[in-house]
This record gives sequence, structure tokens and C-alpha cells, in this order.
Amino acid sequence: MQILLVAILLFLFPVCKKIKIRKKRLQLAKIDSQTGILNRVTFFKYGHICFTRAISNNEDLTVILFDVDDFKAINDNYGLEVGDDVIKMITEFGREFIGSTDLFARIGGEEFIILLPQKNIVEGEILAEKLRERICAANFNYLGIDNMVTISLGVSSIYQAEPWLDDLLHNAAHAMSSAKSKGRNQTIIYDSKQVTSDETNS
Repeated sequence: MQILLVAILLFLFPVCKKIKIRKKRLQLAKIDSQTGILNRVTFFKYGHICFTRAISNNEDLTVILFDVDDFKAINDNYGLEVGDDVIKMITEFGREFIGSTDLFARIGGEEFIILLPQKNIVEGEILAEKLRERICAANFNYLGIDNMVTISLGVSSIYQAEPWLDDLLHNAAHAMSSAKSKGRNQTIIYDSKQVTSDETNS
């Protein structure tokens, strides 16, 4: 009996180990390895679900798109390792404002996105400003960075978009681009009239 029990344990051990490794790999595939938040692929997977649910239930849905201002200069002046540390710090600040139903993801090198189910554009703007101010007030001196690190943010709501998640993100990208062109370190709400005006002037 004892021998049989040992044999069973010897058989189950590698099986359990393989299952554990597989689960870990699946988990790692969903997150950004550097920051520990959602990666681009996972964001779009769950983002489409949130968007479809909001459309079906006529619920609020707001997105905040932001990136680190002059991030290339940070990498060039202080090195890639410092740049990586800045990204990690930005992520930690972002976590402070994320609710249990919100999605927070890194979708590019220094570009992040926050999806806010059941929150309107005013609530999105308030959160965006809190995050911007939090990062402005942060001390990056311990990384050797003398200048203030800032972000530019664009905010858009489901009611400003066509019935596709990509349109919502496209609108937020327009707003973020406007924040950049207006001097950086600010939050801009998507305005379709402003976009039309900019395209006409160009």
C-alpha cells in the first residue's frame, strides 16, 4: 500500500508541476512583463467585452489615453534603465486611482490606457487630472532626473464614438495629441469640433 501511494505521488508531482507552469505562462501572457499591468492584447480582449456591454446596457464608458512627455529625452539623457524605472513609477501611480472594474494597460513603450466602465467623461477627466497632478508632484531625483516628469492625457466617452472600441480610442488619441501640441502636461477632453477645425486648418 505504501509503495502504491509513493508511486501515485511520483506520478502526480510532475503533472501538478506542469499544470502550475502552464497556469503561470497563461498569466504572464496576459500582462506586461515590465510593469505587471495588462498588455495591449489583453486590454483589447477585455476592452471589447466592456464596450459591447456598455452599448447593450446603455451605460457610461470612458477611456483615458496618456503617455510620458519627452520620454525619448529621458532615455537619451539618463539611460534606458532609468527610463524603465520611470515607466514602473508611472504604473504605480496609475494603480492608485484604478478601481476593481477598471482596466489599466500599457499599450506601447511609454503609452498607457485606462478604461472606466460605468463612469462618464466628467469622472474620467477628474481621475485624469488627479493622476497628472500626482505625477507632477512626484520626486524622481533618486533616479538622477532633475526635471519634472509629466504626462499628457486625452479623455473620450462612449457617447462621442461610433459603436466600436477603436473609435473610442481614436478619439482619445486625438485629444492626447492636442494636449501635446498645446504644451504637454495637461488633460484634454475629446471635442469633435476641435478635430474638424484642426483638420481644416492643416
